[in-house]
Amino acid sequence: MKIMRSLSMTDAVSGSEIYVISKLFPELIEKYRPQNMPLIDAMGNVTLFRKGKSPAKTAAVIAHTDEAGFIVTGITEKGFIKFEAVGDIDPRLIISKKVKIGSSGLKGVIGMKAIHLQKREERETVVQMKNLFIDIGAKNKAAAQKLVNIGDCISFDTEFGELCEGVIKGKALDRMGVYCLTQAIAEEPEYDTYYIFTAQKHVGARGASAALERIRPDYVYIIDAVETAEGYGAKPHEINARLGGGAVIGMMDMRGIYDKELFSQLRDSAASDNIKVQVMQTVPAFTETGAVRSSYGGARAAVIGIPCRYANSPVSLMNISDIDAAAGLIKKLIVGLE
Repeated sequence: MKIMRSLSMTDAVSGSEIYVISKLFPELIEKYRPQNMPLIDAMGNVTLFRKGKSPAKTAAVIAHTDEAGFIVTGITEKGFIKFEAVGDIDPRLIISKKVKIGSSGLKGVIGMKAIHLQKREERETVVQMKNLFIDIGAKNKAAAQKLVNIGDCISFDTEFGELCEGVIKGKALDRMGVYCLTQAIAEEPEYDTYYIFTAQKHVGARGASAALERIRPDYVYIIDAVETAEGYGAKPHEINARLGGGAVIGMMDMRGIYDKELFSQLRDSAASDNIKVQVMQTVPAFTETGAVRSSYGGARAAVIGIPCRYANSPVSLMNISDIDAAAGLIKKLIVGLE
């Protein structure tokens, strides 16, 4: 739970995630730093390595380290902060939410035009990001400029915690694939295995493609969050992954089609070790699959999903049992790849 809390509470909007792994897991870097390549590449990907029992093949497991957030684009004369989204964030979810700005963690609140000043059409349409602002309490532009710089990253200011029945809440829970990799690296792998903590997933999965270009592994497994549709108002046929239902495996997602043999390996490994999984044809997620499958002419890849409610929002929910199932599945795979 301590690691999960640290992963959630760490601020690392896409483009500023380069120090996440070195800050949170210095002992892993010390032990598994690769000898034949940079620890951190130009994109901000961090790669660790464990030599396997056999050098016949190579494998890679991937989890992204960045989170969806915002970036400062301007400061108004009255001292309000203008911003744009970094990643896919629904503007309807962020009004009146607390945020932190820059490396100092300056506190702010996302606001919009007062309701009594809005025209009827404004009240009846979805608010656009460009019409929102962040209020830091500054009296004017000069005061705000002493505290905020154009280009500062902005994260949600959300306290991590546990709800009932093993459900955790917090921001950036889609980063829990990192937790799974830190658990899996303790197991001796069958083949030489790279553990890649990728950058910039939320802005086009740019990090994964760059990381694999150098390594060119035979197998690639991606661990990422899968958005659920089980909330209030969902019809039976619309419900896909469920919190507490186990890790998610499937044949494809919104970015690409998985390798069929690797999918079968995921399914069979889960069955043989009684690891709880949810099998579905299409995994409802935007993962790094597309970038991985098209890297250096094409890589064999599959995804292990962790169900997540309200992804890319101020507060997401996950079930610890699903995270543990994903971690257990990737452990099983790396010690028994065929």
